[in-house]
Amino acid sequence: MKRIEIEGKFEISDKRFYLPIKIEKECPNCKNKCVADLNSNYLSYPNVNEKEQQYFYCDKCEQEFEIDIILRIGLDIGDDIRKI
Repeated sequence: MKRIEIEGKFEISDKRFYLPIKIEKECPNCKNKCVADLNSNYLSYPNVNEKEQQYFYCDKCEQEFEIDIILRIGLDIGDDIRKI
């Protein structure tokens, strides 16, 4: 098996790029737990291998804040070869 990784940034050309990932961060103002669900709140035209901002809104104190995220994509190739 050989793993190939692409270096440098590139854009995913999907306006609505959904991921089955939840990010939990503590509000810097009131310490309430805030969640960003990327399965319902999509990334719009995300760049791979480049820093992007993920925005949060705290329902408890109405504070907005952001964190940096980096989207990386990997692919593993299996060793099995089958005739079809």
